[in-house]
Amino acid sequence: MSIVFLVAAIAVFAVLFFVLFGRLDRNNKKSPPADEPPAPEAPQPGKPFMPPAPEASQPGKTFTPPAPEASQPGKTFMPPAPEASQPGKTFTPPAPEASQPGKTFTPPTPEAPQPGKTFTPPAGSGRGGNPGKLLIKSRFYKDYRFTFDFVNDSNIREDYKIDWLLYSLNLGRELETEGYYVRESVKSGLPYFAETEEEFDNFFKLDKPVLRGSVSGMMDICFYYHDVNTATSHPMKRKYWQDSLVAMAESGNFEAQGALCSNYAAAVFSKEQSEEFKARYLGGLMEAANAGDHMAELAVGEFIAPYRSSEKIEWLIKAAQGNLTDACFLLTEAYKSYIEIGDDLNVRAVPLSPSERKKYEDSICSAWYTGAKANNGLTAGLCQWRVAEYYVDGGSPLGQDIETAKKWYKMSYDNGFELSGKALDHLNGK
Repeated sequence: MSIVFLVAAIAVFAVLFFVLFGRLDRNNKKSPPADEPPAPEAPQPGKPFMPPAPEASQPGKTFTPPAPEASQPGKTFMPPAPEASQPGKTFTPPAPEASQPGKTFTPPTPEAPQPGKTFTPPAGSGRGGNPGKLLIKSRFYKDYRFTFDFVNDSNIREDYKIDWLLYSLNLGRELETEGYYVRESVKSGLPYFAETEEEFDNFFKLDKPVLRGSVSGMMDICFYYHDVNTATSHPMKRKYWQDSLVAMAESGNFEAQGALCSNYAAAVFSKEQSEEFKARYLGGLMEAANAGDHMAELAVGEFIAPYRSSEKIEWLIKAAQGNLTDACFLLTEAYKSYIEIGDDLNVRAVPLSPSERKKYEDSICSAWYTGAKANNGLTAGLCQWRVAEYYVDGGSPLGQDIETAKKWYKMSYDNGFELSGKALDHLNGK
């Protein structure tokens, strides 16, 4: 009996197995109806995904336009660097990273690499955003609201020395005319804020334009910020220009090397630093000047030769013969010193005789004219303006000639000397 039941159970199990197997086999061989599109190939294992066209026709799928490609099925979206997300564009990260198109370049931590920094900035000194916000948050905002709002809204670069301005205010200083010169500093491209008219004007001396790279002007402004000038001393600003001068000298600029080797350097820097500069630069500078390098001759005549000396005149004449406008300008200053200063280096108690004075005045006129014709250097516009003035006034060896004066005014104005533009307008009746 037990054997009969066992055989019957096996028979039933076999029937059920073949019935089930046959149904599964038929399902596998079943073809889709003619009106039913084939299933998307994306799920097929081992096959790269190719989006069907159009995706909207896939059954049971609501089509949402991709933006861009990130939402395509089967694709894992990783937010790319700028521009990588542009449809159809293969992104290759350029080098350096800062130059990636569409990327706003963030400069290094404000002021850290800049020369002249000796001041530890207050916490949160505008880093990571517009530094003008630090002014808005400062305790001085109520006193200089208009100016601080202007700075903040100007979206100035992050390294604009906001901290230096706050340092000055913390010393108890006040911004002249409620901060007018702070605003003018931004408009004029100063490397930091000027606090007063006097400080602002130091950058725009006609004969020593600091912003155009005047070495002599930089030396003067270093001394302006020196500790001995208690009303204007500023250690960070002073070191900024000291480091700028040293960088110029290291780059091979003879004029900067001459300035650092001058007696003036002992006051602008220190006596010890001045001696170090002389040991480093003076030998090479004099060797170049003696070999006939006109820029070296200019540097020696300007900074090394004694004031009001025949040696100074000789070096400047050599440099002027190399058609250096700045050497010609310095010659005018040297000749003028003989008119005004005596051999004892004091103001002349007894003026020169008319004939002696005229000799120097004619030499000055000649130097102005030679410099104007050379038309180079920082003082070209100044020399050309002065020659135009000679032609307007008459009485010099050049005589009087208004039309020629206009030409010189125009050349001077084209070289950035604004006074000449006003003078030219006056001559033209404007």
